[in-house]
Amino acid sequence: MDGSPPPRGGAVDSIGRWARVQGGALPWERYMEIALYDPEGGRYQQRDSPFGRSGDFYTAAHLGPAFGRTIARWVLSIDAQLGHPDPFRLVELGPGDGSLARDLADEIARRSDAPERFEYVFIERSETLRRRALEGAWAGPASRLRRSVQGGIGDRGVFVGAVVANELWDALPARSLIRTGGVWRERTVVWNGERGAWGLGEVVSAIGYAPLPDDEEGTVREVSLVGESLIRAVADHLGAGALLILDYGGTTEELGVRHPTGSISTLRRHRAGGDPLDAPGTSDLSVDVDFGRLRAAARAAGLVEMAYRSQTEALAAWGLGEVAEELRRAAPNDAERVRTHLAVKSLGFGFERFRALELAAPGRPLRARPTPT
Repeated sequence: MDGSPPPRGGAVDSIGRWARVQGGALPWERYMEIALYDPEGGRYQQRDSPFGRSGDFYTAAHLGPAFGRTIARWVLSIDAQLGHPDPFRLVELGPGDGSLARDLADEIARRSDAPERFEYVFIERSETLRRRALEGAWAGPASRLRRSVQGGIGDRGVFVGAVVANELWDALPARSLIRTGGVWRERTVVWNGERGAWGLGEVVSAIGYAPLPDDEEGTVREVSLVGESLIRAVADHLGAGALLILDYGGTTEELGVRHPTGSISTLRRHRAGGDPLDAPGTSDLSVDVDFGRLRAAARAAGLVEMAYRSQTEALAAWGLGEVAEELRRAAPNDAERVRTHLAVKSLGFGFERFRALELAAPGRPLRARPTPT
């Protein structure tokens, strides 16, 4: 952090109220929920955006249109395999500031014979981000797509289409567990009125859809039951189509090696490493996605795995090279061509920790595009 005192009000007061109700400590999962989403001061509820140059972090969608246009080709391949249904509902979970939506919808409008079939649906719990996404996404060809906002995946019943989530799962509240005395125990945040300290909660013997590993003493792991519940909700309401999850993380085994003391991280104005228990509501908080547990939850929910691979491999399979060449040819000058080249290069080499998980609704087999050799 920058050394300034923690802000009063907002998330700090909300955490204090929760801590008092729970005897002075609250689970990390609840702390993370308040710090990010509290209506009185969570980071994603604030007027200043957490995205882009003036915010806390960039996503791949902020590097230029190549990322969104490539994902649009994945969406169109799902549309083709489903026989071009009308309507085709394209749901984005956690659209942020609308950067991905703008490029994705623009490419669909350019490449589809009937873009009016598509309805782009935002699902965003933060009213501030929902408003920002709607304001930023719809100009030019993208305006030919219908658009709407939902509070949850099941608000309008079962649908046919595709669901896309880019860097959402890492921001879903997760429980933090520590291996101590040969058992797993919940980590809590002991709140003193201004900041927190780590504490120990109850023993956890089983959680979610996958067993807890028999790790060494002192190992810390994060488990997002919120993320597993969201997988179940998508499975319950996606009648035909596919779900695409793009995020940083790895298998359960990989995360145990990479993050033996846990993967909780902070970002504030693009600087990492601040204490997550200091000044809640002023920094972005995230955890690496345990794709091993996520895939187990998907299987339990009846979803069919189409592919699990690195994001770099997935983008190549969906046509990033072709998209990049189109953008270079359309660039008005050499400077723009250089910017396009650097952005595409960053997508290939700046996101090594990112994975792509493609899941199909049960009952209608869909094919993933093979990774180029």
